[in-house]
Amino acid sequence: SNTFFFLVFWELMTLVSYLLVIWEPEKQEAVRAGFIYMLVAHAGAALIMVAFLILFQKSGSFDFSGIRQTSLSPGVRSLIFGLVFLGFGAKAGMVPLHFWAPDTYAAAPSHVSALMSSVMKKTAVYGLLRVCVDLLGAPLWWWGVTVLIFGALSTVVGAFYALAERDLKRLLAYSSVENVGIILMGAGLGMTG
Repeated sequence: SNTFFFLVFWELMTLVSYLLVIWEPEKQEAVRAGFIYMLVAHAGAALIMVAFLILFQKSGSFDFSGIRQTSLSPGVRSLIFGLVFLGFGAKAGMVPLHFWAPDTYAAAPSHVSALMSSVMKKTAVYGLLRVCVDLLGAPLWWWGVTVLIFGALSTVVGAFYALAERDLKRLLAYSSVENVGIILMGAGLGMTG
């Protein structure tokens, strides 16, 4: 219920998953994939941090309850939406920000790939919904359409890449891109409604 601690634990989750990806540092592909994963995750976290700092500057509070009570102009709300959409979208692996997923899943140990697919990517969707629906109030109609379009794109691209893939871990990565797309389509539809 606090943006500061949300971001601290978000980054802690990223750091732990990075360490799990490079569990076998003697494998060069694991180190390279871990570096790209960390780079994308930190770029996304930087965007989320900027959004949270704007919210703090406008509300004077890091607490969700204080942010909810703050009246924000549509322009500021849309700026925050754009920042968190790209930030959480990078971590979720939505298209076109999915490029890190196949190599990361392939390089990580199997149980780590499964954990990233089942839990970590979905927490980004939770973060997007938490900020855009809970903290910012009723979404503007075009936010939902944007999420819906990128969700549909992720679903189609993820499914086609998964159909063509022969490596099981990379197939899991593309399947996760597709699943995140389906979830984003539902979230976008809900936000539009």
